[in-house]
Amino acid sequence: MNTRLGRPAGFSLVEMMVAMTITMLVFAITLPFVRAQTRSLGSTAGRMDADQVARFAMRAIEEDLRRASGAFGQPTIVAAGGMLLSFNANIRRADTLDTGALETEVIGYNAGAAWPVSRAAAIPTTTRVYPTANYVNANGDTTRTETVTYYLRPDTVSGRANTYIMYRQFNDQAPLEFIDGLYLTSSQVFFTYFRNVSGVLAAIPADSVTFWTAPRMAEIRTIGLRAAGLYVNKFDRSQTIRTIETRVTLPVPLATTVVACSAAPTAPSAGLNRALSTFPRGITLSWGNSAMDTGDPDDALYYIVERRPSGGTWTTIATVNARGTTSYTFLDARQTAVGTFEYGVSVVGCGGVVSARASLGSLTL
Repeated sequence: MNTRLGRPAGFSLVEMMVAMTITMLVFAITLPFVRAQTRSLGSTAGRMDADQVARFAMRAIEEDLRRASGAFGQPTIVAAGGMLLSFNANIRRADTLDTGALETEVIGYNAGAAWPVSRAAAIPTTTRVYPTANYVNANGDTTRTETVTYYLRPDTVSGRANTYIMYRQFNDQAPLEFIDGLYLTSSQVFFTYFRNVSGVLAAIPADSVTFWTAPRMAEIRTIGLRAAGLYVNKFDRSQTIRTIETRVTLPVPLATTVVACSAAPTAPSAGLNRALSTFPRGITLSWGNSAMDTGDPDDALYYIVERRPSGGTWTTIATVNARGTTSYTFLDARQTAVGTFEYGVSVVGCGGVVSARASLGSLTL
């Protein structure tokens, strides 16, 4: 009897070789596409990472810089260089009443008010010591505007050329490493400065650090920021550089702080004393400006209006900011007492020096 045997289970050698050949062909065809996708994903991630580095540095500085201000002789910009920017601004809150601060946390004395001269120290990356005076407001209190400094140093840890670390410092507190991975070639700077020439912004050479006492400082109207983030792919070591540039126009025109400002400013004019008069709403006072009231914060800062009973003690009833105008008025609407009263006005100049008091006359109520 004939018996037909079944085929053994499994693949023959020929079938296995054919299958392996087809598999290798498929891999050979798809592998370049996989590699291309991997490189594309790595490049996209690199661009996003570098972009985040650049944008973080840009937005933080821009937000702080828009708060830049100086008051009562305090300079707005303290130091300006290609890799350094130091300015005064009310960024950090000194106490719960400091509602004008940018940040909301309540912190200590040193970085919630003006940098006191008793703690004066060199501005980072320079040998210039700041401040040279204490800065107070119209009430005699230390101003809220602290000194904020941004500066860059080469990154010596990463081993990558042309990379920098940016630091942020308040007053003389220890600097904090703000962000790393910033990229600048030897011919590039992070900060650039511009002045207004006939309505057009013109670059100011920043070949060296300029300090608050330099005449050039008063020309600065706009500050340019150039942030470039660097990302290095861990697989193929390729580099991705993302550059972002912007300009920030300062909120107020700048002025330099005069070094020698100990002389008392000229007293306001007494030529308008006769303008003292009574109205149902109160007493209107007027006076002519001081000769030093030029609109420059280095000269007349504000006027102090005082009142006293005849022969009594002077009491400050108001302060009026100097605006560079030829005359000023003030309405004393709170005077309800009966008797004879004298009025006077003086002006406060650079460094808080007060002029002689000019008489505005007397009035009997």
